[in-house]
Amino acid sequence: MEKHKRIEWVDIAKGIAIILVVIGHVGSSHGSAGLYKDSFLLNFTNRFVYSFHMAAFMFISGFLFKNKGNKKQQIKAILISYGVPYIFFSGVWWGCKTVLSSLVNTKLSFWDLVLTPVFPISFMWFIYALMLMEIVQVIVGKLNKTKMYVHVTLAFVLLAIQPYMSSIPLFNTGYVFSDLIISDVMSNYFYFCIGVHFGNKIISVIKKHKSIYSCVGGGSTPWRQFVKL
Repeated sequence: MEKHKRIEWVDIAKGIAIILVVIGHVGSSHGSAGLYKDSFLLNFTNRFVYSFHMAAFMFISGFLFKNKGNKKQQIKAILISYGVPYIFFSGVWWGCKTVLSSLVNTKLSFWDLVLTPVFPISFMWFIYALMLMEIVQVIVGKLNKTKMYVHVTLAFVLLAIQPYMSSIPLFNTGYVFSDLIISDVMSNYFYFCIGVHFGNKIISVIKKHKSIYSCVGGGSTPWRQFVKL
């Protein structure tokens, strides 16, 4: 089996993004609980993190995605790599929230677990959406320049129309369009595509600007010393 060499700056950049995700979720959780609603620092930090952290994750995921090999085998590998953790951790998260229902902001029912193929539970949407986006890339395959730009443009259109569809009610289910996994795909697929098709070019430009490159964990940076502690 071919051994893939890890890209150190990517690992550091993902680490920084994960820290920001934790900070963002702490802020949003406090907001959901009605705590510190008037805190300027908490609100500013939360808005700042949410303004770019998922786009950064999707870009990095697209940058690391490699479309090669047999399509059926690749799709099977993706389904196993993402599908199994999605099902397992959705069950674990549902179980934890059910057992600790008196202490959580958002309670879950049995139907929330049953409907996870359509309505992801909490942050599990990321695993599910990433799985679907990678499968789409495998099905689409390698594109020539014209088709690539058309594909990225369509992804941008999905991103642009998603906010206008997010509050559409789904019949009398109590759910809205933004609860569907397809909504998460629509709002993130563009960033994933940018990573897939333009990631190398963008990174090469960033590397020329050392101050920016250092901020995402590249070059000689304090982040590298920090993660080695």
